Order: sequence, then structure tokens, then C-alpha cells
Amino acid sequence: MTRKGNVHLGVGASSILMIFVVLCLTTFGILSYVTANADNKISTKNAETVENYYAATALAEQKLQKIDTALLSAKEDAAKAAAGTPLDALKNYNEYKNRSELQKVTAILQSQASLEQKSAVCCRSFAQMLLTRLDGVTVEPTDTGELTVRFLSDAGSGRQIETRLAVGAFGDRERYRITGRKLTPQALESDGGDTLELWQGSSAQ
Repeated sequence: MTRKGNVHLGVGASSILMIFVVLCLTTFGILSYVTANADNKISTKNAETVENYYAATALAEQKLQKIDTALLSAKEDAAKAAAGTPLDALKNYNEYKNRSELQKVTAILQSQASLEQKSAVCCRSFAQMLLTRLDGVTVEPTDTGELTVRFLSDAGSGRQIETRLAVGAFGDRERYRITGRKLTPQALESDGGDTLELWQGSSAQ
């Protein structure tokens, strides 16, 4: 009668198995840490991007408020000048004096133009002079005589929010209207490269 012997695993085999299990657990742990760390960096970056974007939007709104205030002042001064108030008696005369745009105002006021024409020319000229005093604001007259305004707000991460608007005429209900707002890299020119178009709004009445 043959006796079957018991099979025993040696100490070496159990050690190898234990090492293999430890290596697997260590590998999975490292992978989990790397994944979690990468997700945390992405989340932090996204949070910073959103925070910078809304901060830039807030700065843009503050700039729009200053622009609207300047346009309102220009409109009030234009109405007074067209009605016969001396230029040096205007509220913002110190901002106008010695400016070349004042020659156009003087010429139209001394002409036989209608009250509406005088008001329109004065308003446009006063608006241009006041807006160019604002930091970071670029004023560009168009061929039709309108004024377009452009300014940038830093959105962080090498990006900016570019806002463009058209200045309303003297008799318009809106003092300005936003014609474009986009997110653009700082290294690119305002009308080149990849951009993200944003919501366009209008001035409050």
C-alpha cells in the first residue's frame, strides 16, 4: 500500500507571494495618489481660472461705469454749450482746454448750424476728450463719425477680456452699446488668433 505524502509550501514561496501582494498594493496606492494629485491640480487650476475670469468681468463693469459717467458728462456739457453756455463755464472744461478736438466744437458753435447739429458735434467731441482721459481706454473714430471704444481686462493665465462698444449719438436713448466681448490671449492682437466670444450687453437707461 502506497502512502501519499503531504504537500507543503516552503517558506520561500509564501514570502514571494507576500512580496507580490505588497508590491501590488504599493503600486495601486501610488497610482491612486498620482491620480488624486493630478485631479487636485486640475480642480485648483479651474477654480483659479473661474475666479480670475469673474474678477476680470468685475473690472470690466467698473470700467463701463466710468465710461458711462464720462458719456453722461459729455452729453450734459454738449447741451449747455449748444444752448449758449461759454465753454470755460462747462463742468469739465479743464479736461477740454488745449485739446485739438475743441477747435471743432468752437467752429460748430460759431456757425449757423441747428441746435441739434451743435449738440451732436459737441457731444461727440466732448465724449472723445473725456474717454481718452480714462486709463486703458482706446477711442477710435469711424468713417461715419461714430466713436468706438475698446479696453482690456486682465483675466489671468495670460488671458484678457476685450470689450468693444459703440458710443451713442446725442439724441440716442442709450449712451453706448456693447458690440463685442471676447476672451483672448494677451500675446495675440485684438482681432487675431483664437478667441472665445462672450455675452454682449447694453447700457442701463
